[in-house]
Amino acid sequence: MERVAVWVAFALILGGVVYAGGVYWWEQNNHKAPNIPEYSIIEEAEGRSLVFFKQPECGCCDEWLRHASESGFAMSTLPLDSLERVAEQKKSLGVPEHLSACHTSFTPDKRYVFEGHVPASAIASFLSSPVEGAIGLVVPGMPIGSPGMEVGERFMPYEVLLLMADGSQAIYRSYERYAEQFE
Repeated sequence: MERVAVWVAFALILGGVVYAGGVYWWEQNNHKAPNIPEYSIIEEAEGRSLVFFKQPECGCCDEWLRHASESGFAMSTLPLDSLERVAEQKKSLGVPEHLSACHTSFTPDKRYVFEGHVPASAIASFLSSPVEGAIGLVVPGMPIGSPGMEVGERFMPYEVLLLMADGSQAIYRSYERYAEQFE
């Protein structure tokens, strides 16, 4: 009986250590990107400005936000506190539910929307020469190796889709290698 009590105590202590370590890791790896203003500060900005919102508690979204900021986009955030509000905002921007990803950005005038892990280089290219009838770009899902979804050297080829105002999609760009995302 005494041995069982020792093992139970050991398991409880180990569980506490694992839990505390997990909380510490989560806080260290899921912090918000620094120096990102709220939406109202950048509404009047022009050119390479995007407003950003995400599902609450999503860490890869913060990494994508950092990618866009480091790529020269002036980013601001639209704070949304629930998945329902996130879904409503996506719908209002024209993002079909079946193409929805964990985060969304859009131009301050709400003319164009960028859903998911779209490389900043694709957004810049699209904004410099928009496709007639298009409302933005979408990367469905969360492809490994896309901006914000880096996992070591792993890379999953993926496509960026052109989202048309009529609800249709077409391939805008395909990425077969990691480095192509930054060209």
